[in-house]
Amino acid sequence: MKNLFKLKLLLFFLALTFVLNSCKKNKSVPPAEEEIPGTADGTLTLTTVSIEYSGINVFVKIQAAGTATMRNWGICWSTNQNPTTSNTKNSGTILPGTTNMSTSVGATPIEGCVKYYVRAFAITTTGETYYGNQLDFKTVGILNDCHPFNGFWQNSAGTIVFKGNAAHFSFNSITPTAKPEYGWRNALDRNLISIGSDYIYNIVKKTATTWNCTVMWTKANAAGTLTEEVKPAPNSTLTLSTDEKTITINSTSPFGTGPGTAVLSKQP
Repeated sequence: MKNLFKLKLLLFFLALTFVLNSCKKNKSVPPAEEEIPGTADGTLTLTTVSIEYSGINVFVKIQAAGTATMRNWGICWSTNQNPTTSNTKNSGTILPGTTNMSTSVGATPIEGCVKYYVRAFAITTTGETYYGNQLDFKTVGILNDCHPFNGFWQNSAGTIVFKGNAAHFSFNSITPTAKPEYGWRNALDRNLISIGSDYIYNIVKKTATTWNCTVMWTKANAAGTLTEEVKPAPNSTLTLSTDEKTITINSTSPFGTGPGTAVLSKQP
């Protein structure tokens, strides 16, 4: 009888142990928390708000909003798009303990009649760099004349440099070529043109980036040994690129040889 009781007690403990182990194995374990990507010091949104002119001085209004802590912020600008802190930059004042602020920062030094691109930047205390949207600006020169055609322009072959302005493009220099028997160099040598004479004139603005004009053409003799004639082609057009660094000329030959296209590039 005593042995039977011991046996039942042993079976009870074995059953209880089995149940406890089963519960332990089936217990649900919560998954590890998913790592959320992001910056270690919070978030930051920068806005390049507006350009403000004061005489020849330029100030750029910027705003910052977020939770990141800034150790430096301001504006950066360049003649190329999407400027960074490796370009020219100027810093604004950081208000201690403020996560939302705005200020105006001066862009200096800059040149008159040059198109610049600018955007806000901020560097956080953990070394991350943020940028705002991009704006552009151009200040007037001493003569208050900032036409995009002002300056020197070179043909795609690199052999001719033109001096341009709002009224016309004139020949500034023509490099001797390997085959000077015809073309603009030969026209110069034969006094059909001269340095300072017009290549493009009668320039009339059509849209924000296009102009109607008259363009000069050359004609070689039948043997192709020299430039025989120089003649203007009216109803030609000029198209300025958005960065104002190239001009595309579209014109139809007055000699009946069909349409032609040329590209001029702005020289530094």
